[in-house]
Amino acid sequence: MTTIHTAQRRRWAAVLAAAGAAIVLTAGCTSAPDGATSSSASATGTSSSASAAGGNGVTDSGVAAATTGAAAPSTGSGTDSSDSSAGVTGAPTGTRTGTGTGTGTGTAATTGSSSGRSTSAQGGTGHTSAPASTPARVTTPVPAPGGGNVHQTVPTGTVETAPPVPLTSAAAYGNGVTVTVSSIKKVTTTAQLPGEISGPGVQISLTFRNASSAPIDLGNVVADLQDASGVSAGAMSASPAKPVTGSLAPGATATGIYVYTLGAQFKNPAHLSVSYSAQAPVALFSGTLS
Repeated sequence: MTTIHTAQRRRWAAVLAAAGAAIVLTAGCTSAPDGATSSSASATGTSSSASAAGGNGVTDSGVAAATTGAAAPSTGSGTDSSDSSAGVTGAPTGTRTGTGTGTGTGTAATTGSSSGRSTSAQGGTGHTSAPASTPARVTTPVPAPGGGNVHQTVPTGTVETAPPVPLTSAAAYGNGVTVTVSSIKKVTTTAQLPGEISGPGVQISLTFRNASSAPIDLGNVVADLQDASGVSAGAMSASPAKPVTGSLAPGATATGIYVYTLGAQFKNPAHLSVSYSAQAPVALFSGTLS
């Protein structure tokens, strides 16, 4: 009998020692990092930790048994700290539940429970700006400078060419406007623009005189130089060429410079046709370019 009582006392001593170790372990197990608040185990064996900074409030469920039920054997539902080596049935029930609530710096936060782990989701706030739409350009229709429109059919006409005159004479358009070849000079041309050809050439000065009662437009003057076979010389647009432009008032004169490259096959006599308006005939000069 004494041996039996001694064995029972040893078992109870082992149980009490395990309970004491569990209480000590309970006091040091629950932690809340980053300056969080925590609550220690209560009499029912419940412990919780919460991370105010959004960290991990880790609580190991059932690490230590609560003190309730340690005085008398009972059927326990706990899974920790039972002295299985002593064969004691009814280990004290111990349940520790940790609840952590984390709030991140983003726009979303998730609260973790039961396992004591708090999870914070950091969400960024993004702004997507749509590209500004470009307003449609509004154009204002304007009438054509010479009148009419694209739907108007212009009647066909014939261009009249006046009888040829010598290079030294004035050519008349029959409306008070005349043109003369004021100078002819041989030059060597230099190609400066696409389509131009360098080589031996000629520089011709044309002088317009307006003896009519109305101004005339010289912006459309065309001067074409051809050889005896009707082959046109190459017109040069760059300097020293300087065609006439603008409006010529009544009683005024204007002089323009026209430069041509003469091909190796250019033959005299030369023919120079000059026009300034579709309503006026074409003036024609003929002679030998010396």
